[in-house]
Amino acid sequence: MCTEQAVKMLSYGGTATTIGFPAAEDAVNLNLGDMATGVYWNKAALRVCHCGDALPSHDFPLLAQLYLQGQLNLDTMVSQKIGLGDVEEAFHAMHTGDVLRSVIMF
Repeated sequence: MCTEQAVKMLSYGGTATTIGFPAAEDAVNLNLGDMATGVYWNKAALRVCHCGDALPSHDFPLLAQLYLQGQLNLDTMVSQKIGLGDVEEAFHAMHTGDVLRSVIMF
């Protein structure tokens, strides 16, 4: 329902983006031919975003370069550094909200 409503609210040439995964029974009626809210007449677009839509082969080298140049501060995104034997505790800490992100150090 929210996706359908978002598409109907678009202005001429607008784009709505869904984030995450819908339930299996979710459906969207786009009313393609409706001149007031239809996708066809309004040149509206519906995009889908899965998990941030990262392309690792392209994005990871770029992110590494930005980090090394000091343009991307990843250090503040790491709550704790852990050893491989501490993974279970790290998941528990994340689940309880004590940390945001743990990085496993080898």
